[in-house]
Amino acid sequence: MSTIFFDVIVIGAGVSGSSAAYELAKAGLKALVLEKEKLPRYKTCGGGVVFKAANLLPFKFEEIVQKTFYAADVIDHENKTKFRIERNIPLINMVMRSDFDYFILKKAVEKGAVVNDKSEVLEMINEKYSVEVKTSIQTFSAKFVIAADGATGFSMTKYKLSKNILRIPAVESEIFTNDKMMDKYKDIARFDFGFIPHGYGWVFTKKDHLSIGVAFMNKIEQSIQSWFGKYLEFLGFKEKNIFKNEKHGYVIPLIRGNVVSSINRILFAGDTLGFADPLTAEGISYAIETGQLAAGSIIKNEFDYQKTREDYREIIENVYKEIKAARFLSRVVYGPLTLRKFIFKHYGRGLSELLTEVITNKKKYNELVNNPANYLKLIKPKYFLRTS
Repeated sequence: MSTIFFDVIVIGAGVSGSSAAYELAKAGLKALVLEKEKLPRYKTCGGGVVFKAANLLPFKFEEIVQKTFYAADVIDHENKTKFRIERNIPLINMVMRSDFDYFILKKAVEKGAVVNDKSEVLEMINEKYSVEVKTSIQTFSAKFVIAADGATGFSMTKYKLSKNILRIPAVESEIFTNDKMMDKYKDIARFDFGFIPHGYGWVFTKKDHLSIGVAFMNKIEQSIQSWFGKYLEFLGFKEKNIFKNEKHGYVIPLIRGNVVSSINRILFAGDTLGFADPLTAEGISYAIETGQLAAGSIIKNEFDYQKTREDYREIIENVYKEIKAARFLSRVVYGPLTLRKFIFKHYGRGLSELLTEVITNKKKYNELVNNPANYLKLIKPKYFLRTS
């Protein structure tokens, strides 16, 4: 069987790969997206597209939004406090990830990208001027590959990228329930801290059901499934008011060591980099951004091998600075109990407001944490309002 040639091959049809394909096709390049599943495919995720992520997309996606939140409740159970954060812009748009990912992919196809689903990558071979990609049905070749096939994909295993990544467990479930329980959560996104050890729980409303989940933000020797059951019970869910429970376990990749942005002509993006927010576990923003940046480096440097790899490495290192700054704050929020209780008791609202500024793209973690001059700002009422 003969090899088919493209300018760039994108591995993975999630938000990162689809965003990369859109940028490549828009620039007039011949781009191929390979996806091992049949499309559209289910993706385990709470489905919350924060303002920052929505703003990265070069097109609107209202037609697939199931619910829009302009407010969120942050509840701290250890201090028995509750903060309501409100804005006049959409803080979170709720989507089904199968719809969202496929919507972006269709936009890429409209620009000229080619998609092959049910095409599992079996091998990638770096050559001097190209990369050969062997799939279950065909062999392809391209000048560059953008590997965006996730935390458990072929690229992660092939190139042993997981050695620098902490995989934290999470459980998310689509809960179909009665009108009373739906109404209880209909207008406000809910986040519960101080209930799940070293993590948090969430409740999001979608069109006809609730998305409920829990995540450990540190690696601990406890059952995430057990804590999910306790969380459902705490929220008031019993067998009689759950009509259908579509539960899924998954891992959230958090980069902990040196970032491997590329290997030869393969650029890594999204979860393959291990890029997710260490404080909120939100990864859609980084997935879109790194997919766009990988495509942008190839386009800007016109396929030059050295320039493309160096340009992308520098860009990714800058993105990583933001993640490292967020990790600093995560050590407070999910760290020693006495410190966490003190911060939430006295500065919980200010911290919640600060996080809201980040997800609305008005502030950067890096600006607030890594610049010593900003430590004084952090104790001003504008940022850390005392709550007691």
